[in-house]
Amino acid sequence: LAQLAKQLDVTGPVVLVGHSAGGLLAVTLARAEHPNVRAVIGLGTPLAGKVVLDVPYYECRSILGSLLPIWGPNEVKNTYCLHLFLPLLPCVHEWIIKKLQQIELT
Repeated sequence: LAQLAKQLDVTGPVVLVGHSAGGLLAVTLARAEHPNVRAVIGLGTPLAGKVVLDVPYYECRSILGSLLPIWGPNEVKNTYCLHLFLPLLPCVHEWIIKKLQQIELT
């Protein structure tokens, strides 16, 4: 997490996109209120309950992940696939692109 935060200091404004544990790292970094995190897009992030971030947060869930209750994301997209396949689906790619187009990096 410290390495990612250090890299963001150099990179500048970003939207963090993470699958599974990568989504958890993205949410954790956003919770730490890193100034260069503009939004988080999670794919099967292993979280349940209330998730509150100061930046837009979008979550895509697998068929099993959709059974975990989550509150707080700006949008939760449920898909009918296994967790493993979330980052590989064209419909998920299109959804991510649509979300990226909605987010301002400035």
